[in-house]
Amino acid sequence: MRRMTTHNRRPQVLGTSLALAALTLGAAVAPAHAEDYAPAVSTPSGPAVSTVDAQQDGKAALTVHKYQQPEQDTNLPADGMELNADALAGKQLQPLPGIRFKLKRVPNVDLKTLAGWEATAQIQQRVKTEGAEAVAKNLDLEWQGAKETGEDGTVNFTDLPLGLYYVEEDLDRSSSAKKGGVTPSAPFFVTLPLTNTQTRDRWVYQAHVYPKNALTEATKAVTDEGTTAVGDTLKYTVDAAIPRVEKLRNYQIIDPLDKRLNYLADQTKVTLEGSKQTLAGDDYTIASFKRDDDGKTYVTVEFTETGRAKLAAARKAGDQNTKVRVVISAQVTSLGEDGKIENEARLIPNEPNVPWDKESGPTTPKKPDPKDPEGPNPPPGDPWKPGVPTNTVISKFGRIALTKGSTVDEAARLENAKFEVHACRISPEAVARLNVNTASAFGVHEEVAELSKTAIPVGMAPEDTARATEFVTGKNGQVTIDGLKYNDWKNDSSTKNGQVDLTDPKSYGQFNAYCLVETQAPEGYELLPQPIPFLVTDKTMAGTQNATLPVTIKDIPKRGGFELPVTGGNGITIAATAGGLLMAGGALVAWRRRRDNAHN
Repeated sequence: MRRMTTHNRRPQVLGTSLALAALTLGAAVAPAHAEDYAPAVSTPSGPAVSTVDAQQDGKAALTVHKYQQPEQDTNLPADGMELNADALAGKQLQPLPGIRFKLKRVPNVDLKTLAGWEATAQIQQRVKTEGAEAVAKNLDLEWQGAKETGEDGTVNFTDLPLGLYYVEEDLDRSSSAKKGGVTPSAPFFVTLPLTNTQTRDRWVYQAHVYPKNALTEATKAVTDEGTTAVGDTLKYTVDAAIPRVEKLRNYQIIDPLDKRLNYLADQTKVTLEGSKQTLAGDDYTIASFKRDDDGKTYVTVEFTETGRAKLAAARKAGDQNTKVRVVISAQVTSLGEDGKIENEARLIPNEPNVPWDKESGPTTPKKPDPKDPEGPNPPPGDPWKPGVPTNTVISKFGRIALTKGSTVDEAARLENAKFEVHACRISPEAVARLNVNTASAFGVHEEVAELSKTAIPVGMAPEDTARATEFVTGKNGQVTIDGLKYNDWKNDSSTKNGQVDLTDPKSYGQFNAYCLVETQAPEGYELLPQPIPFLVTDKTMAGTQNATLPVTIKDIPKRGGFELPVTGGNGITIAATAGGLLMAGGALVAWRRRRDNAHN
């Protein structure tokens, strides 16, 4: 007796003998146990009737039980008989609701006669060599109906005439929210009735089949810990599960990169994780194109037939940790209006209704089933979002709008002040004072415990030039530093370890703030005597316009506004006059003393 194991895409026929009775799931032969079956199968009531009951014509039934593919084989029979509910419960199978199945009947196959069974056997032989889909295309199948699985994962087709049926899963019209990540079960043929495989002395007029769906997911991570500013590189990692099936018909990973990112094609890496298998260059292709509508660059990794075979073999030998890993690098070119760069990849582990072309995107939808009375397949919600999505990762940046003013003239705007931005470290107490809101972001009077030796390069560099590390105020006294990554956000803090704790070195590392360092003062003004620390965080950026943190920094006039002596100037004149007066006064005092002595 055949037993239920890993589902594959080699469809078969259910019938009265072992050759016809349990080929749906392509399992290995293994002994069956009476306790695996429902009592109606293992210990049926009533007398045995070895001939087909013509009164059951129009009363036969087929029940499909749809489950997620388990990690381990269930080792339950797969012969069209109803299984024991306790045996199924012990396998902790997860039902799949919302999966549509289509049922069609092979014409001119009368299973009340030996000739009908001989015709079935011939079809079965063709299925073994050609596959069920190819055979079905050459049969003028009669439409019997289509239904979706309920919450318990089952669907019942009742009041059926006796005969040979073709059962096909229809993901395109399925309502399941998970269908994008589903690798569909193989289509198969099944006979109604079937011989009771346990007693072998009677017919069963209600078949039960238990196909499994491999449910595939993918996750995404971003590495931006070393990405301090615009012009730096983000690294995206997609880990995509591999369906546990015999054959993969399609496997694509798509990463639509934000229009503010420049795809670095030569840095893309594709590996097979959790497996001794390694991928070769001919196992996959990588292509990209830019879409005009959204400005995004769509990067696609598409596995070839040899690559898909390698993935299936690796998954069969491995476990749920056997995955495809794709690492894509992209340079941040600008911030846009919100400074938040989001990214979500897509995994296509199946053949979608609208195939995806790696060089152009969505293509022409598949031809509709001419037998389906509902007509063409409904269009997908968004053909540019095929398959199953990963989680969304976010990198956050903000720009600084610096205005240079004067301490003695509120209206003055100072030109040619030069600044650098450094990473720096401030005390937890300083963090508490700065990390409140936009107005508190800059700590003009805060002490800096440590300052990085080199300035942070910011922005895209023109060709053959270095990135800017110096920012100079214009005639309006303003300069924009565009832009800097949030201090309290790294590697998508929302899905990792939460916000970076800027008061804990174990969380933030060496530096927890940025510092403005004035390297050249405007004409007539003093340099800033110390770095000015500031924070770019969720709190300080909240409510800002255009992801811009404004700050006005005022310089003090030269010499603190005091006038110092100048050779030949008024200072010397005043000093000389004062000196003369002192001398004259001294002479007058001496003269009066001499006069008084003479009189005495």
